[in-house]
This record gives sequence, structure tokens and C-alpha cells, in this order.
Amino acid sequence: MFATLDVTAHAGALPNRMQVLYIDTVGFLSDLPTTLIESFKATLEDVIHADILIHVRDISHPDTDAQKDNVIRTLLSLELSDGLIDDMIEVRNKIDIYKGALPADEEATVDVSATLGTGLGALAELIEDKVMLVTGKLIKTFLVPNGGEQLQWLYKEASIESVEVHTDPQLLLVHTVISEAALARFTDKFPNDVHQL
Repeated sequence: MFATLDVTAHAGALPNRMQVLYIDTVGFLSDLPTTLIESFKATLEDVIHADILIHVRDISHPDTDAQKDNVIRTLLSLELSDGLIDDMIEVRNKIDIYKGALPADEEATVDVSATLGTGLGALAELIEDKVMLVTGKLIKTFLVPNGGEQLQWLYKEASIESVEVHTDPQLLLVHTVISEAALARFTDKFPNDVHQL
């Protein structure tokens, strides 16, 4: 079985430095004893509120396809939005010990070896792309006064990818990941002091 039904949360950052929270649910079991079904489903409550789903599979397991089918059936039973399941990222882990040729990739499939670090960069980029799409975040660059209130505001309300000194040292180029709502508040608060590039 499993040692605990507890869900764990892990803070992380995407390649663009946007902060995210990874929620790790317990592994799935087929033929779960009826006395544990409700406890197991309770561990999946966080899935309902997720922006994206990432299904990490042990591709080397002899029943990997049956395990995948079980996960999909369980997720469908939670009555999640179709988009959440359709856009799920599938991670085929343990490619370093997989015997034979890997099945053809599907659109949102990434092959990795967590042990060797293979494919983790591609996985991070795919997660970033999906999170940016579903959350409506934008990548924007601003030209702001060096040491001004605008920079402090951006650090508080957006994810800062990088800051560069402009050719005019009185100005900074600030590369951000920002929501549409925060962008509107920013341009309302600083209508004359900020230039989007």
C-alpha cells in the first residue's frame, strides 16, 4: 500500500522565475479496498483546484499502461474540467532503465530520468508554457526609473525575470511575468512614468 495518505506541497520556480506550488498526491492503486476509497479520494481534493496536472509514470513498470488507464479513470471520476485532463502533462520517468523502444510521444509527453537528470529541462519548459497559458500570465518588459517606486511595486506584484541597467543609467529594463490584472493596476498607478517595450 502506501505509508501515508498525506499530500505534500513543494514551492518551486519556473525557468522564468515565476513562483509555483507543486502538490504531490499519493500514488494510485487499482483494486483499492472499499474501506480506503473515501480516504484516497480526499487526498485528491487539491487536484480539483489545480491549474495543470502532471502525471508522473514509471515507464519501466510492466503494468505501466494499466496504471495510466487507472489514473485516467480515477481523474474522470472526480468530474474535473475536460480541459484539465486533456491538457495534462505526462512524464514518463525511468527511461534510463526502460527496456526496448519507447512508444511514440504524445503532444504533452516528456521522457525523463530523474536519476540522471535527463529531460528535466524540457519538462520545466513545458510546465512553464502550460502554466503561463492557463493562468493568463504575460511576459512584459518595462522601462522604469532606477530606484523608483515602480521597481518596488513590480517586485511585490509580479515575478521579476531580470533587471538590466539601460543605456541611460537613470532607467532600468525590468523583464517580468505579470498577470493582466496586475498590469492594468501598474499602468493605472504609474501612467506617465512607465514604458512597456
